Amino acid sequence: MSFARCVAAIIALLLPASAFAVTINYAGMNHLRQDIDPNIPTITTLNPDLAPPSAGPILLTDPSQGYMDALTSSLAANDWFGSTVDTFNWVGSANGIFYIDVYRAVAFDGAGAAQLLLRYERGPGDPVVGDLFWIQTVDTSLRGNNVPANESIPYVDVYASSYPAGAKLPFYFRPDEVDLDNNPFTPNGTDIRSSSYNLGAGNLTYDIAFWDQPSRPINNYWRGELFLAYYDGASDFVQILDGIGWGFDVVDEPSPALLLAVGLTLLLAHRMRQRPA
Repeated sequence: MSFARCVAAIIALLLPASAFAVTINYAGMNHLRQDIDPNIPTITTLNPDLAPPSAGPILLTDPSQGYMDALTSSLAANDWFGSTVDTFNWVGSANGIFYIDVYRAVAFDGAGAAQLLLRYERGPGDPVVGDLFWIQTVDTSLRGNNVPANESIPYVDVYASSYPAGAKLPFYFRPDEVDLDNNPFTPNGTDIRSSSYNLGAGNLTYDIAFWDQPSRPINNYWRGELFLAYYDGASDFVQILDGIGWGFDVVDEPSPALLLAVGLTLLLAHRMRQRPA
């Protein structure tokens, strides 16, 4: 075994045993659980979404079986597993803080979306920021653009990337990408790593940040598992750390007539229950 592989194996053993653990901070979060399009009957609801006051994505300490299968057995995984990635370790732990700055439902033009903007500040013992990446899998009722019809679900969220064919890595941002995608909340050209942005609460710093806004037509769902991961390119080793579960549902807005009928039915049932026997 090479020295690099030995180091990777030691890290895999040490990270889960850390005395620290990742946490989520929702302070100042721009949160909207449900949005309704006033012009076209559409309701978009965040799912999963914790109840207030901790509203937001759900903390995940370990990936699901579907997540692991997507990274090792999906169509996309043929581009990295056994070549640029020889080993995944699934049980790891980060030691810093996920700051959720935006988690919003959006309804528009007969479709819906969810907006997620988060940043991570490293804790004691975390890998150097240049070795940290995001890996996201998608479970959805409608495959995204460019996703082959024979791709498994969940699938790894790499199909919107411009990776050369046959040379993908499982990361949401390629190693050579340095800017967050354009979005309504941060300036164009905002760095993915070791930077900051302003979002109504002063200068918000981070070691690595993430932005996404998936969308779907009416009567579809989208679920994401987003994990922070350590990547050692010298040994083709990936350590999955901690992550979040997030997503949304898009449905038809009930018509006013249907809402009125349901209301009258409930009122009639209530009055009948109030009648003396």
